[in-house]
Parts: sequence; structure tokens; C-alpha cells
Amino acid sequence: MSDMKLDPNRLANIIPMLFASRFEPNAAVRELIRTLWDKLVPAAEQKFILSENISKILKHLCSKLDCAQWRDRESACLALESILPQRAWSTILPFMNELWLNGLRVLDDVRLSTRDAALGYMKV
Repeated sequence: MSDMKLDPNRLANIIPMLFASRFEPNAAVRELIRTLWDKLVPAAEQKFILSENISKILKHLCSKLDCAQWRDRESACLALESILPQRAWSTILPFMNELWLNGLRVLDDVRLSTRDAALGYMKV
């Protein structure tokens, strides 16, 4: 797999899903996705790739905050807690309404770990 190069257009389409999955609550899945992330996204290019795809990533994470599965909501909160402090307000502002409203909904989640993840993300 180290010899294979993924088409940049295809990579850009899967970056949001891969980024969110890096924060999956299931440890086995999380480690598998992080290994895949490290293979597909070289460490030297990670900041650049995240910056180039931030709108797609935030759009994906916003949709996951409103998802029916707790795992998706929790991983979205953890991912947002990780990525938001590194971004300028001008990047986040178009998503602010959706991030705020869905974040408040997740704060009222049935599952404690999901509420904790939402609290961490909302503090950021």
C-alpha cells in the first residue's frame, strides 16, 4: 500500500469522513482509521490538507451532530473539539449557527460520554 498514490480529487472527497472517523468511540475502529489516515495523508501535508478541506470537513461534522447514531454524534464532537481551535473565525462563521444549535442538542444527549464530548466541543 505504500507504493500506491490516491488521486487527490478522490482523497479530497473522503477527507471529511476519514477525519471524523479518527475520533470514533470504538477503540479498534479508531486505531484502524488512524492507521489509514497516516498512510493516505502524509504527516508533512496534514495541516495543508485540513486547511484546504476545512469547509467540507465542517459541513460533514455539522451533519453528524444531528445524526441518529450516538457514535456519529460523539465522534463529531470530539473532531470539532480537535479542529476548531486551529481555525480562524472567518472559516467557522458560515457554520456557526448550525454548530451552535446542534451542539446544544447534543448537550442534552441520552448517553453520558456523548454529552461530555459535546461539552468539550462547546467550550472550544
